[in-house]
This record gives sequence, structure tokens and C-alpha cells, in this order.
Amino acid sequence: MSAISEEFLITQEHESNNSSNHEDSLTGKLGIMLHSSNDIIVENADFFKGSSNENTDMDEVDELFSSNNDSVQRLELDEHNRIKYKSGESYTSLGTVVRHEAPKIPHHKIKIIKPPRPQSAKPRNYSIKPLENFNKDLSICLHHIVKKHPDYDKVIKIEKNDLEKLFYKKVKEFKNLLEDNLGNSVNPIKEKLRIKNRQKEKKREEIRNKIREEELDRIKISNKKYKENYRKVLKNLVEVTLKKYQTIKMIEDMTINKEIEKKKNQQKKVVMENIKNLYDDKIQMLKEKINERKMYKALRDYEYKVIFSEADKYRKKKQKIAHEKNKNLLKKQVEDIKLESKAEEESIHKRIIKLYKNSIKSMRMV
Repeated sequence: MSAISEEFLITQEHESNNSSNHEDSLTGKLGIMLHSSNDIIVENADFFKGSSNENTDMDEVDELFSSNNDSVQRLELDEHNRIKYKSGESYTSLGTVVRHEAPKIPHHKIKIIKPPRPQSAKPRNYSIKPLENFNKDLSICLHHIVKKHPDYDKVIKIEKNDLEKLFYKKVKEFKNLLEDNLGNSVNPIKEKLRIKNRQKEKKREEIRNKIREEELDRIKISNKKYKENYRKVLKNLVEVTLKKYQTIKMIEDMTINKEIEKKKNQQKKVVMENIKNLYDDKIQMLKEKINERKMYKALRDYEYKVIFSEADKYRKKKQKIAHEKNKNLLKKQVEDIKLESKAEEESIHKRIIKLYKNSIKSMRMV
């Protein structure tokens, strides 16, 4: 299990490094483009026919009255400035053309240093479940959810990252519970490596959060400057009636977007609850199996204890009987020895009397 956790942490490290490098390059480009306000040239364009918001229909745009281009003051550019800023240009949603110099961003290859595996570690082919199987499990789970609720297909595609995070969180919880109750001996080298990987992951998360906060600050500042610029252009182009129409349209769009967002969040919540319930059931089943094993082990230990106590009692009883038997035999032997010694004493006494009588007779005869 430690080999699985090590592989899981290393793959997470690769993904986090790749994602952070990609974010840095994108945010660097965005920051250079938005902060180069000195090199930006704004050119007037046809507002009503040349641009539209995401929520604006083409029929509504055609119904609006066309603006008189002669009445609006036009920013003319000479040929020199047009050639100078022709290297890069972007189009805003308000019909203005923003030209700027294309930033030169160097591309560096990042080499990821993997921690060395100890010699005592098993090869990764012996892992219980490779990481590809987790993606299969997630796809199977989402497929079942889509079968039951076809409307949730769009939400699953949009919110796939959040669903993956929840799924891998539950998988990790399942694996940790399985690891803690397997009872295998933990390799100290792998344990140290796991702790180091966790510490590195924490540091990376802190760095990512810091980068995100800095990016948000930069984007806020750039959005502020951008809003100030396009508001100045809107003052000359947009009239009072159009402003009223835009406010009404904006309120309608906000209500529609809120309803769509609410529905999407509800669908996402249902999908996440399905995934959570699936792995909660698996974890509960694993806990029940572990409790059954513990109960079986406790009963087996109790039975062994009872058997050993009975055997000990039987052995002590047998020893007691043998001791009593030996004691009786010794008593009998002592009594026999006493009787034999008594008989010998009597025989010796008789011989002495006999010899004494014979000696008296011989003396009388003499």
C-alpha cells in the first residue's frame, strides 16, 4: 500500500507542476497584455453591427437604430502607428480594436526531480490497484449516474474537476482505512518518503494559493483599468435610451443566469451526493468486514484460552494423581523396609539366644 501512495503522490506532483507552469505562462501573457496601457491604441468601430454580447440575440441587434458615424468623433491613426502595432491585436466585446505589442515569453523546459526509491521497496507492478483503474471507476460511476439522470450529462462535463477531486478524496479515504487495518509491517523508508511527499504537497498548495491570490489581484487591477477605458468610449457612443435598454437586458440576463446556475448547482450536488454515497457504502462495508474479523479473532482467542485452561487443569489433576500414587508407593516401600528390618532384628535376636544357649551347654559339659 505504501508503494501505491508513493506513486499517487508522485503523479500528483507531476500534474501540479504542469498545471502551475501552464497557469504561470497564461497569467504572464495576460498581465503583460493588460498592463501595457502605454502602448494601447483604441480605434472606433461600428458598435451596433460589429459586436454583441454572449446573451444578446442577432434579432435584437438588428432592431436597434444605427448610429451616425459622422456625429461620433473618430480616432484616426497614421500609417506609421498602424504598422508599429500590427504585431498583435485583440477585439473587445464593445466593438473597439485594441492593438498592442506581442509579448516575448521564453519557454523553459522544467525537469521534475523524482525522489529515489529505496532498494527494499517492491516494484510498482505489485500494487493492489493501479491509478488507471480509479479513472475507470469514476467513468463507470458517472456513466451509471447519466443513465439514471440524462439531464446531468452537461453538469458532469462542466464540473468534472470538482467531481474528480471528491472522487479521489473518497478513494484516498478508502485506501487509508484499508492500509491501517491490513496489519502489514510498515517500511520506515517508505514512511519517511510518504511524510516528505505530504509536506511537499502542502508547500505546493500554499504556493498555488499565493499565486492564485496574486493573479486575482492583477486581474482586478487590469479589469479596473479596462473598465475605465471602455467607459470613456461608451460616453460618446451610447445614448440614454440604449443605456435603459441595456440595464433592462442586463437584469433579465442576470435572472436567467441565476436560474441556470441554480439548476446547475443542484444537478452538481446530486451527482456529488451519488459519488459520496457510493464510496460511503464501500467504506461502511469495509468497516463491517473489519469488525467481523475482529470479532472472529476475539472468539478464536477466547476459545484458545478456554482450551488451554482446561488442558492446564487436566495436566495439574494428572500431576496430582501421579504425585499421590508416588507418595503411596513410597509409604508402602517404607513400611516394607520397616517390616524387613524388624524381621531381620528378630532373626538376629533368635540366633544370639541360640548361640548363647549353645555356649552355656558346652560350658556345662566341660
